[in-house]
Amino acid sequence: MPRKVSKQALLEKILSCADMLQGSIVKLNARCGKKGCRCQRGEYHGVSHYLSYKEDGRTQMVYLPKEVVPEVQRRISFFKRYWDLGVELARLNLTELKERERRKG
Repeated sequence: MPRKVSKQALLEKILSCADMLQGSIVKLNARCGKKGCRCQRGEYHGVSHYLSYKEDGRTQMVYLPKEVVPEVQRRISFFKRYWDLGVELARLNLTELKERERRKG
């Protein structure tokens, strides 16, 4: 039998996700765009990391310096935890609603 979690405990866990970021990290071969550069011939400068996310139905990309990639990965994992906790909170609210209606009738 699943252990009953209080609404307050769930809300506290949700607050622990305050530094979350939504999106995913994508790796792209970088081109600088300078005329005559080797990257114009297909010799890329190397892999660059970007945070990809949707805004108003359009994909947005934010460049990520190498040193912030681990932090961004951690913050993306906070969003997944936030989502899972929100689903759990919604289920708890539904259970409470059903119980309240059952007691009325």
